[in-house]
Amino acid sequence: MSLEWSAVTLASHASLVLATVFAFLNAITVRRFWVAQPSLAVFERLESPIFAIAAALMVERSYYVCARLFVKTDLNLWEAHPAPEVLAFMLAASMFWLAISIRTMGEIGGLGAQRALILQSATMVALFTMLSWGLW
Repeated sequence: MSLEWSAVTLASHASLVLATVFAFLNAITVRRFWVAQPSLAVFERLESPIFAIAAALMVERSYYVCARLFVKTDLNLWEAHPAPEVLAFMLAASMFWLAISIRTMGEIGGLGAQRALILQSATMVALFTMLSWGLW
């Protein structure tokens, strides 16, 4: 297929979906093995990634609201590449940061967590690369 920049946009959004899936899977995995009483110190790890997700969502959604407002003008934000791709990737990176933080809550420095995160990182890179280059 010859999607050009749309291939990168598609790859960024698919990476966002995959990062969200990883966050949920990591939460389920950590929850199954969670034996200690959760402390405030453990949940402080999640503050920064959650803030990053909120900030990325605000910026991305504001961009799309502006794109809709200016759709009938000469300012075409839908075609302002690479802005849509960067915004989606920024949100995916924030979500993946949350996935990493969740996974390391259960096993601090554990080999199982490290292996899972390496596999998840490789999967994210492979998905983005295959979709953006394969559909360009």
